Amino acid sequence: MWSFTTNPLGAWHSSPANGSTDRGVGLTLSINKLSGNTFIDYQLDTSPDFDSADLQEFTQESSYSGQNVSNLQYGQTYYWRVRGRNENDTSEWSEVWSFTTNPLGAWHSSPTNGSTDRGVGLTLSINKLSGNTFIDYQLDTSPDFDSADLQEYSHNNSYNGQNVSNLQYGKTYYWRVRGRNENDTSEWSEGWSFTTNPLGAWHSSPSDGSVNRPTSLSLWVKQIVGFGKYRLSN
Repeated sequence: MWSFTTNPLGAWHSSPANGSTDRGVGLTLSINKLSGNTFIDYQLDTSPDFDSADLQEFTQESSYSGQNVSNLQYGQTYYWRVRGRNENDTSEWSEVWSFTTNPLGAWHSSPTNGSTDRGVGLTLSINKLSGNTFIDYQLDTSPDFDSADLQEYSHNNSYNGQNVSNLQYGKTYYWRVRGRNENDTSEWSEGWSFTTNPLGAWHSSPSDGSVNRPTSLSLWVKQIVGFGKYRLSN
């Protein structure tokens, strides 16, 4: 006579790794699973006892190896566990794993912090967290984002930057970004700054001090990104 013993667990964690941080607010709870399950159950909560008002429960057929979750809170620790079921029995819950979402929904890419001689029209490029629905921007001449020059923008999460135009020449601007989803809004990123060029255009040719030039010629210039028109005077 031979014997065998079945696994008390119908499923167990694969990713996100236990204790991992800076995770997206939309992600997949990936699992390993036992053969013979009919369904896989998931529990996800901000409480390790799975008894808070934030408890989310999911069930899927055993043919799937993960559960997509979305609209999580920013900067929040989540706990999750899984189990298997068939027509005759339900397994034990797996041990509890945790992960923590990133408190930032987006952060700067370019223009680089403290950069100078920037155009008066440019793109505020960002990096972003998975799971945002929208990205918000603030751009101001005040580092406290409280001046009359404050500009605010929002776009959906499919874009990686915001075009801005008609900025002032020779002015320092400060900007920051954040993410939003249906349930939460992230912290603002730190404020970065850039300074626009005080010149909208400058000489190219004829060269300074050149002589014996023709009486009819072209005055060539180099120009900053974002200006509308320039004026020539002699």
